[in-house]
Amino acid sequence: MKKYNFLRILILTLLLLFLVDSVQIPKAQSNFEIRANYTKMETSIPMRDGTKLFTAIYLPKETSKKYPIMLLRTPYSVAPYGTDAFRTSLGPNEVFAKEGYIFVYQDVRGKYLSKVSLLICDLISRKKIHQMQLMKARTLMTL
Repeated sequence: MKKYNFLRILILTLLLLFLVDSVQIPKAQSNFEIRANYTKMETSIPMRDGTKLFTAIYLPKETSKKYPIMLLRTPYSVAPYGTDAFRTSLGPNEVFAKEGYIFVYQDVRGKYLSKVSLLICDLISRKKIHQMQLMKARTLMTL
């Protein structure tokens, strides 16, 4: 009896998965073209310590007014790379792009096309960790 219940559940589950997979959910159609309304620039922006962060900037082609800027720094890549390759969407949703925001996408230190000076950061971090360990040891010794 248990074997038949298991088979029934298995068959119903597979049937349900097949039906769910075959149903097409209509996607929202977008008439907004990023390439037609935005210009893309790519540059490396130097930080105070000399590290250069790769940055992709999307500027509205309409230049008659001032626009707000949205900066997005990410460890997950600002691809696609290249001034002719555009993202499929800008910002958190399409409304921001339609309003004409300037979008600045930046790779964080040491990720993808951004550079990093790990030696300096690593030495500073090691020194701080060592100082914290010494302080902890001294505190434990006084107890």
